[in-house]
Amino acid sequence: GLYDTAPGCDDLIGWHVNRGAADEADFFPASIFRTRFHRPDEIDRALGLTPDRDALLGELPPVVTIVSPRPGTACAGGAVPVSFRLRSPSGLPVLALRAYIDDQPLQPEPLAVPAPDADGLHTLTLEVPPGTERLGLVAETGAAVGRAAWLGFQGAPPFTGLPVVTATTKPVLYLLAVGVNGFIGGENTLQFATKDAADFADVMHRQAGGLYRDVQVHLLNHGRVNREEIIRGLDWLRASTTREDVAVVFFAGHGVNDIDGSYHFLPETGDLRALRATAVSGGDVAQVLGTTRGKRIAFLDTCHAGNVLAGAGGAALSARAVVNLDRLVRQLTSAEAGVVVFASSAPTQDSYESPAWQNGAFTEALLEGLSGMADMTADRAISIGELGFYLPERVSRLTNGIQNPIVLRPTAVRDFPFALVVPVLP
Repeated sequence: GLYDTAPGCDDLIGWHVNRGAADEADFFPASIFRTRFHRPDEIDRALGLTPDRDALLGELPPVVTIVSPRPGTACAGGAVPVSFRLRSPSGLPVLALRAYIDDQPLQPEPLAVPAPDADGLHTLTLEVPPGTERLGLVAETGAAVGRAAWLGFQGAPPFTGLPVVTATTKPVLYLLAVGVNGFIGGENTLQFATKDAADFADVMHRQAGGLYRDVQVHLLNHGRVNREEIIRGLDWLRASTTREDVAVVFFAGHGVNDIDGSYHFLPETGDLRALRATAVSGGDVAQVLGTTRGKRIAFLDTCHAGNVLAGAGGAALSARAVVNLDRLVRQLTSAEAGVVVFASSAPTQDSYESPAWQNGAFTEALLEGLSGMADMTADRAISIGELGFYLPERVSRLTNGIQNPIVLRPTAVRDFPFALVVPVLP
């Protein structure tokens, strides 16, 4: 029935469905049914209720089993025929497939389901880059998206420091940075969200010529920022990024959950009375990032404005009060999206900003980390893993333990270098 977990843990619970003595059982994690059953607001009322077994069985997702190539096959690149079996335990027709190369979607659009041969095998020919380590297939019905079936090729050595790149092989970093201090009915209730976006954009601009061949930034933090501008920025990000590049979204400002618990980011023209028309929904963000090529990262420092209270060292901490990013984080880090997420606080916590830092606590720690504080291995490169270790610890210290960021990296995404050490902002 209904459930609640910490982000990332709904892959660890689920439903075990037997298929008879001759066939292995299926396991469907709770994350597949997240939109229906993840209702923390209903948990108290749901205690004692029995789930509708027949309805659940009617929504089971399709199952893909890759038959060839065999695991451990060397990948020379080019056209690779992939044969697989396809089952739909619910009986619903499988409408589409999605293919993933390492941690990235092969293409934004879903693939048609090829007809089976006489042995019941489906075959797709996929263009695979040389050096690919893993290939994944995900099947979809109209009711559910299945788990990814992964094929591991003969792998390359794990990342141990700076990658070996040349000027022509370096990726481009594309950044959409949005900072908004107020919205309709709540004008300028934050002090530093616009500065957060500008400061992060400045630091990332200085990454050009290091790990990245170029850094392209689309900054929205002044004027009457509206929903259309942000959606156009997201579309620019998806259209620009190739599979060799890195796409980054940075949001700082106000967020709100609607009556169903879905997250919305409020631009300056955002109106709480008309969220669908004036705000950017978590679904908008997840849909775009989930179909963007390349490595994808989301930094989310978004909450309401709140009261002023005493903080660490006597600094005034303005609370960007509780907004639940949990559902959006789960959407972004799902197998079909594969986005690395850094969220400013745990689902039930406030996030804070302070004149002592001239930033939000999350952005302050992020800027410090990129200045070198997160360089745990002292190799002048800061990986996603290093940043993920540094940020929660530093934000907790800045706020005396009352704000704890959430960092989630999907299991299919390996650690990778994100930035070179840059000087701290004055």
